[in-house]
Amino acid sequence: MMKLILSLTLFWALCSTAGALQCLTCKDVTCLTTNPVKCTIEKACVTSSILVTSSGIKVPQIIRGCAPDFVCPVLGSQTYSANLGILSAAASVECCNKDNCNLNILPVPADQTENNLKCFSCDPGSTQCNSTVKCSGVENRCFQAFVPSGISTSVPVKGCMSENICTAVSSLSSLPVLNLGNVSCCDNNLCNTAPTTTTTFIYLIFGLIYIIY
Repeated sequence: MMKLILSLTLFWALCSTAGALQCLTCKDVTCLTTNPVKCTIEKACVTSSILVTSSGIKVPQIIRGCAPDFVCPVLGSQTYSANLGILSAAASVECCNKDNCNLNILPVPADQTENNLKCFSCDPGSTQCNSTVKCSGVENRCFQAFVPSGISTSVPVKGCMSENICTAVSSLSSLPVLNLGNVSCCDNNLCNTAPTTTTTFIYLIFGLIYIIY
């Protein structure tokens, strides 16, 4: 009986591995060298070109790998974008569901023109959030959240965000990089004014830079 159980367990493991989606992945920012990897529970592969701008300095990066559902809720291409005033990030993302289908190198998002939405933003490392930032392109939501600045303290973060980031954030449990507390979004000019309470910490879509590692 024990041998039968072990045999069935091994058979199930082999079948599970054999049926898993395989995606290309890379570790360097240019993604010149790729390796195939078997996904665990992910049902989509993703390729993304990200441009982070901080104090006028632009840092591009290419990402490939397995993608959880909240990054690839649908197949095809979409653009993510967020602007905190001093820091902004935009990502061209393409999702697919065939083995090693994420081989395209996407162009980084082009400079986006300002739209009619304006949001409050915060001074770096400060609780002062009286500055404003003009949203651009697909950034059609204002947001507010908190970033931990110590063991028991945090500072507010506000700015513009695309709707697909707001949707993804509501589903997140863990993403690296920008650690934020309960993100709230709204869609009117300067609507991100109310105080935000934080109980647990989640991570903004800037974490897409490392999400698949």
